[in-house]
Formats: sequence, C-alpha cells, structure tokens
Amino acid sequence: MRRPEDLQSLTLVRGGETRNVTALLRTRACLLVIDDAKLALPTPRLAELCGPRSRIILTQRTVQPGSYELPMLTRPEAQSLLDHEGATCPPAAFEIIWSKVGGHPLSLGLIGAAVRQGATWAEIVLDCQAVGELEHDGQRLADRLLGRLRPALERELSVFAWVEQPNCGQDFLEHVIQPLGIRKLRGHGLTAADRSGVVRLHDVVFAALNGEWCSPERRVELDAALETYLLTTASETGLRFWTIGRILRPKIEKLVAEEARPAAFRYALLSVWDHGELRPELVGDPLADAKALVGSPPAPLAVIAVVEAIEQLGGAVAAIEARFMQEEIEASAYTYAKAVDDAEKVVVGVNTFVEEEHQPTEVFPIDVELQRNQIARVARVRAERDQAAVEAALADVAAAARGTQNLLVPMKSALAAMATLGEVSDVLRAEFGVYQPGS
Repeated sequence: MRRPEDLQSLTLVRGGETRNVTALLRTRACLLVIDDAKLALPTPRLAELCGPRSRIILTQRTVQPGSYELPMLTRPEAQSLLDHEGATCPPAAFEIIWSKVGGHPLSLGLIGAAVRQGATWAEIVLDCQAVGELEHDGQRLADRLLGRLRPALERELSVFAWVEQPNCGQDFLEHVIQPLGIRKLRGHGLTAADRSGVVRLHDVVFAALNGEWCSPERRVELDAALETYLLTTASETGLRFWTIGRILRPKIEKLVAEEARPAAFRYALLSVWDHGELRPELVGDPLADAKALVGSPPAPLAVIAVVEAIEQLGGAVAAIEARFMQEEIEASAYTYAKAVDDAEKVVVGVNTFVEEEHQPTEVFPIDVELQRNQIARVARVRAERDQAAVEAALADVAAAARGTQNLLVPMKSALAAMATLGEVSDVLRAEFGVYQPGS
C-alpha cells in the first residue's frame, strides 16, 4: 500500500459478502493495522478516512516525529535475556552489545539464539563492532546473526525466502517443515504475532533473507510440495484449500506467470480471486485447455479448473459465442461416424450382422380426421380467449428475451393466457433468430 487511495480498492470478505474497507472505516467501529507501512504514507489523509469510532495503526521500522516508540528492554532485562540456559554473557561483551543494540528485543533474542547454536561471545562482539543494528547501506547486525543460525534453520527459513513474504499458512508449514520446524522458529524468537493459522516472521528477520536462502533445488521441491498440498486439500470439505490459496495468492500468481501451470495452481487462483482480482492472462485459454484433455486421462483438478475458468470468463454463453460447444458436438459426431464406418465401433445391424434382405418398414399413418379435429380445437381456443391479454403476455416474453430476466416466468404467464406454443416460439425466434449450422 503506497497511497491512502489504495484502501478504496481493497475489499474484505466476511460471511460470504464482499465489503469495502474504507466504507467500513467510516460507518463501523474498526481497527485497521497497516504493518511495515511506507514512510511516505501521509497519516493526516489516512485519518480523514476514519469515522468517529475507527482508528488506524501504522507500524514502521524507523521512528517518525509524533509517533509512539515501543519501550526497549532495560539493562537488567537485556542481561537476563542474554543469560539463558547458563550461557552467561560476560560483562565486557554485554557493554559492547548494549552500546550497539540497546534494549532492542529482537536483536537481543537473535544474539541469544546464535550463542545457543554455538557462536562464542567473542564472535558476537566482532559482529557488533562490524556493523550497526540499523545500518541501511551495509549489512545489518540482524543479517550477520541470522547467518550464524543458518545451519540450524536454513530449511525452515528457506520456505519464507521461497514464498517471498513474511507470513505463511501454519498448516502448509507443518506439511513442509513439520511441527518441529515451527517450534524451532518460535524457540529462536524469529516469529511475530499474527492471526490464528498463520506463522509470521519478524520484519527484520524476513528482510535479512535473500535468494541465497532458497536454492534452485529447494524451490523445485517446494513448488511440488505446494501442488501436492493443494491436490490433497481440494477434495476436503474444510477451508484448508481456500485458506492457503488466499495466503499464498501472490506466490501462486507468480508461479503461474512463470509458466508453471499445473491445474492445482490455476484452480486455487480461480477459487480465491475476489471480484476485480481476476487476471485473464493467468487463466489462459480454457477452451484450448479443454481440447487438450481429449484423448488422455486428465490430470487431477484439470477438468474442474477448466470448468471454473470458463465460468469466471463468462460461462457457457461465452463458450457458445466462441463456438466451443458447436465445434465439440460436431467433432464428436464426426468421430463417432468415422468409428462406425471403419468398424472400430460395432453397431449391430449397421456394420455387423447386417441383414442382406431389405425388410420394408411399416409406417404408422396419421388419421387425417385427427388433424382436422386438432386444427379446429386451436381455432376455437383462439376465438374464445382474451386476445388483449395474450398480446400483452407475448409482449412480456419479448421484453424478457431482450433483457436478462428469467424467461420461464413470462412464458408460463403467456401459456396460462392461452397463447399457443407456436406463438410463444415465434416471439423467441424473432428475438434470438434461428440457429444455422456453421454460422
């Protein structure tokens, strides 16, 4: 989010209904937290979006004039945090650490974690003397300390480097790094609070991750793990499929844009995209995908992905306008007829066990008197009915055909007014025309 106006295009789905965030801020009692907000984001304009019962909280990495700064740890608290499990911090080392990071909880936590993983206090002092905790142009202390944790946590942190965001679904994380991996991240103090079912890294920790934390081989492994997870959860009745699709939507969009188009990825996006988020270039051509399914067993979720894509891009009407339905019917009829002609499909009496002698077919004649009686009945109905009501009802049918309402309701009314089936059909022909093969 770069401008306050970006909130106007942000939607929130609650109880199956899509709601606008700015409207909620003005009319409801809301608390909106913008985490790691851009420094250029103007707070006065954000305040104008709030109603009398709403508030917006911005968290930023640097202190701005008028902002509230969270209190740091005191010297005794910092000493206690470093003196963990018998790893007492020497007084001289503590003075250097305190002069560099003060009471910054995350930095102190990273130092303690590095020591528990085998780093010496002398090495920590060298790290502190080499860089400043809030240095922007060079390497930060958090980067160096996280590097010391790499042998113990590379597999766990590689997931966040791969997904390219600080948060990930807990259930998916358990799938790829097991619950033990999540406990390791939390045990080293690398995670921050988030909503239930989501594991989030501290922003400083995530900022220290780069592409080197996830090798190409690990990326391929995680791509496959995500596809497997989606295939497994798609058939469940719970919300695990939708939840991970929503959390990892930016990552899945990137994978599909990079030509990684497994049906599971496309179906996940089609399932979680809200109105206005649909990206047709990522959906591709569902009609071409449907034709590609012919002749071989489809991949898991391939069929439902095509159906959902057609629905999202306009449904059956768009498919008919693109002649997909007609071409498929014609192709199927041709394939069937050719199979019969080539005797690949056996039809008794047509291409096998054919009788050599032609047996005349008895035709059932229609009694001419029955035809005269039916014509007379129709004429009598037309003479006795309320013609004005019939014409009004047929006009309603025509209006419905030109619009988008359900045709069955006015058609039922027209028939109840004693309009004939032919008259109703003539109205529909006048509006829709008559299908001509090949048109």
